[in-house]
Amino acid sequence: MVTPSPDACLVISLFGPLRLQSPAGFHALNLTGATRDMLAFLLVRAGVPTRRDVLVATFWPDATMDKGRSALTTAIWRIKKVLARRAGVSLRTIDDLIVLELAEGVVVDALALRQATAMARAEGALLSVANQVRLAVAVDRCNGVVLEGCDAHWAMVDREHLTGVYLAALQILMRGAETRGDWADALTWGRMLLEADPLNEAVHHQMIALYARAGERSRAVMQFEMLRRLLRDELGVAPDAGTVALRNRILAATPAAPAAPRDTPRRDGAVTHL
Repeated sequence: MVTPSPDACLVISLFGPLRLQSPAGFHALNLTGATRDMLAFLLVRAGVPTRRDVLVATFWPDATMDKGRSALTTAIWRIKKVLARRAGVSLRTIDDLIVLELAEGVVVDALALRQATAMARAEGALLSVANQVRLAVAVDRCNGVVLEGCDAHWAMVDREHLTGVYLAALQILMRGAETRGDWADALTWGRMLLEADPLNEAVHHQMIALYARAGERSRAVMQFEMLRRLLRDELGVAPDAGTVALRNRILAATPAAPAAPRDTPRRDGAVTHL
């Protein structure tokens, strides 16, 4: 769990249970049902106006338009009442539009992850220390299932998208560490990737190669065996030919581990001098 940094007045979590945390601790929302889900919906779309009829159709699909609008008005009132006690987050109504606005210093974990991943992708293969740290911090905030407890169609669509962003962020961090020759860091990100996506053979392949480069031949073979069992038990298939060939090369000869670079950036942005 990440403690809010001094420059963050409020951290809002969409990964795991919806919660608000300030340096003083967690804050109760006291919202349930469609009202709580609507707040999560608007947080994912913070800064983007949503029409009232879209919200009615999304959260009260079986109600008449009059009853749906009445339920929406009540939900807006409840959300505004909760947010009035939380500096930096506000719900505005503009004619037939509703928008949730965030002040500077308010962090929504999913939005911060999306922004940091986009910045890292734009930078390319050579990730700067600043973007590396920004992305690592964003990933570290994202614990649990996206929009936990929301099972509506909109939530499943958002969950799939944001889970994809999370996996892409881990892949970027893993590749960046590998490019720097920081095998331990690359393996750490790889393990996190496999926790979220255990049947991803491409990541297993990377992990096997990384263990070999780090001089851990037995761990590389163990990783292959783990993959083989997973694919057999879950999908009834065997590892692809490229992964089998990699395992065979490792068994045939122990690859020499390349020397680590002189200066290795750590996940916190500091530099370790070797």
